Amino acid sequence: MYYIFSVLCFGLLLWFGLYIIQRDIKNPLFVLIGLSLITSSVRLAVEIINFNTTENLYLMRFQDLCWYFSIILLSGGILHYQTDGDSKRIMFIKVWRFVLVPLFTISGTVFLLLGNEKWVDVYARILLLVCILCFLITVSLLLPVIRKKTVTLIKKLSFLVFLFLYIGCLIISVISFGLYAIALSLIQSLSLFSIGVFLYASIVREQGEVWLPDFIRSFDYTILLTFLFSGQVALVIAIASDFHLTTILLLLNSIAISIIVQVFFGQIQAGFDYIAFSAFPKLRVERSRLRTTEEITLAINEEAEPEQMDEEQLVKMTRRALSHFGDLKRLSSNPLTQLKIIDHRLQEKGMSTDMLDRANELKSILLECIEQIKPQQDKSFGATDEWRFYNAVYFPYVVGIKPYSKRYFNSQLSEEEQKALEWFRTCVPERTFYNWSQTAAQLVATHLKSKL
Repeated sequence: MYYIFSVLCFGLLLWFGLYIIQRDIKNPLFVLIGLSLITSSVRLAVEIINFNTTENLYLMRFQDLCWYFSIILLSGGILHYQTDGDSKRIMFIKVWRFVLVPLFTISGTVFLLLGNEKWVDVYARILLLVCILCFLITVSLLLPVIRKKTVTLIKKLSFLVFLFLYIGCLIISVISFGLYAIALSLIQSLSLFSIGVFLYASIVREQGEVWLPDFIRSFDYTILLTFLFSGQVALVIAIASDFHLTTILLLLNSIAISIIVQVFFGQIQAGFDYIAFSAFPKLRVERSRLRTTEEITLAINEEAEPEQMDEEQLVKMTRRALSHFGDLKRLSSNPLTQLKIIDHRLQEKGMSTDMLDRANELKSILLECIEQIKPQQDKSFGATDEWRFYNAVYFPYVVGIKPYSKRYFNSQLSEEEQKALEWFRTCVPERTFYNWSQTAAQLVATHLKSKL
């Protein structure tokens, strides 16, 4: 029975971790929560191996290290949950990123390489206590945000139950190190999965998208694919009653490959299409468009009524649309693509009303609104105060420059765009740019509302 639950939890955590990372790899919350889930799944895999082999000191330490890093990564993901305007949370993110993670990486490496000294257990407990303390601090910052959420009371209570269940398991692990380790590991895994689902669903809903259809589709396909391929391996092992290191590694490897193939099937298919249809570029482009349209369809909230949005929601969706200005796929799932004005404009142009065309038309409308806040129409760039809001929204979002990235370089920039990049880097602090872009998004939303 232990094998069944452990293998199921391993597959569940690995699938969900990979799934939310590929949903939006640019979202730090998705990436960190996903890595936390994946690290926890690796811990379960090592635990299964340890249970069926002779005791290996370094393998057991690696298992504990995966557990500690899973907690640290989860803390980082929670810190990135709604950081807008929260200076305290932004400060904690910097401490987590530049202090805690490097120090913990060094401490973890030392722990892994230590000999069989008597004080190693004490060292492990200290590492675990640091992880728990970090997690408790992040939870204390999360609870006020959760309280303000518009989700139902039942969902909030369910989330809190799993959150405190996860914390309870951590505390029990410190008090009784090694006692009921298997049961605690499984309860922690399920609690972590539930916490990840809540945070993921909450962020997706705030973005104006739906999360359940694609979630269920990926989950069902993963079960089917894993059952078809890994089920055969499990059946042979069960019949032979031969659980040893080789067969366990084969089973875990089969499950992992099945999950990876399912989660990244779109990217894998695109790679095969690039090779198979290299002589047919139009066919390759059309197939890519069809895949993109299918993915977008699963994310669009068909019940959204953008004309009925209040001012705060309209500004939020406008800012999100501007941040995805150069990413047509992400922009297509924005509720603003369902504005009735887009239908009218596409009909006047005699164009189709599919998702990608709607996204392109939304780009045109947003660009028109941006041009309306431009101080002087005959100039491309200005460094005076009246230009600050236009500059803050046009150059980073429409042109695509990244003024605060040290590695950013683009030889295709025009002379005016190069001046704008230098102006941002030398005269505009990052926090000031954030405030200006917020105000600029409000101005763009105001002009958009007037068009409606």
